[in-house]
Amino acid sequence: MPHDRHLIKIIREAAKTGSYRFSAHATQRMKQRKISASMVLKALEKGTTDREPEPNAKLGSIEVKLNHYCAGVNYAVVVGIIDNEVIVTVVTVF
Repeated sequence: MPHDRHLIKIIREAAKTGSYRFSAHATQRMKQRKISASMVLKALEKGTTDREPEPNAKLGSIEVKLNHYCAGVNYAVVVGIIDNEVIVTVVTVF
């Protein structure tokens, strides 16, 4: 499995270039939890991780949880990264 720093670098680059997308599940959770797309972008740009990335065998991805604090809210964004794909996917937010 790739090292955390390498995965964070991929996520930061995706944030910088706009190479990310939202899963339907993430969009639904964002509405429910009142987390905006700009808050998610801030998490991609500056979020910190407190656990090891986890493989998602169903999707064939590695998932990274990023924690962030913005607009008076502590929240987390889970990002899925698939080898050889340019775009990363925001899987869920909480």
